[in-house]
Formats: sequence, structure tokens, C-alpha cells
Amino acid sequence: MAGSMTTLSFYGIQIAAVMRVFGPMLAPDNTTNWIVYSALLWGLCFAAYLITYSGMLFTARPDGREA
Repeated sequence: MAGSMTTLSFYGIQIAAVMRVFGPMLAPDNTTNWIVYSALLWGLCFAAYLITYSGMLFTARPDGREA
């Protein structure tokens, strides 16, 4: 089961995608802002994911086997 930070990151990425696609349709004058805010949200979500899983990704397997 995914932790709360992982779940929040996945929801955030979905929100960023919706902002990127539908934001310019709702307010075309602010297209650049929609893209920038979407990218920032995506970056924050990806950073949270990396922080959450970096320990597991960069340490040896618990069972000691090779990949």
C-alpha cells in the first residue's frame, strides 16, 4: 500500500496534467503561467517521490541478492 506522501504526489501529478491541458483553454491569456505552474507542481511532486523512495533506490537489497 502506498504511503500518504506517494498518494499525494500521484494526485499532484494528475492535477499538474489537468492544469497543463485545460488551463490554457480556460484562460488563454495566461498560457505561460499555466505551463509554468504545472511544471512547478510536477517538479515538487517528483521531488517528494524521490525523497520518499531514494533510500530504497540507493541501498542494497534487504535479502542481499543482486538485481
